[in-house]
Amino acid sequence: MGSNNYSVPLEQGAPFVLRPADPIVGASFSILVPNHVRWELLYVQFQLITAPAGGARMVIFQLDDATGTFLIWEQNATQAASMGLSYHFVPGDGNAAATIGQRRYGVFPRNLILLPNTTIHFAIDAINPSDVVSNVFIHARRWAERNV
Repeated sequence: MGSNNYSVPLEQGAPFVLRPADPIVGASFSILVPNHVRWELLYVQFQLITAPAGGARMVIFQLDDATGTFLIWEQNATQAASMGLSYHFVPGDGNAAATIGQRRYGVFPRNLILLPNTTIHFAIDAINPSDVVSNVFIHARRWAERNV
């Protein structure tokens, strides 16, 4: 059992995988944590295929709540036009990132529990209207309010 800022007892649930619909061409994506649950973010992955036109793109991972953005993480490298990369965000220490083959890795804080109505948002700086984001997977664990 965990706790949160509101001292409401929480019950740990099983891990789950959320597979939202791919965004339309030329768009990034956002996921909203529903009411009355908290999500422990375990792993996020998606693929970005850039169009031939336009300059380099940079992926930006951010978490927003009702008061604004409270965590933002920018890739330390850009993605060129006409390229496909698979992005993998994992819990860890620091903000180190690495590109291995066609995979680019990023790190977010360990034990990151998101409160209800937090938005997980991925933006692509300088996105082209023909860029394609696909294969979005959010791996998380539910923490639900427990009645006492």
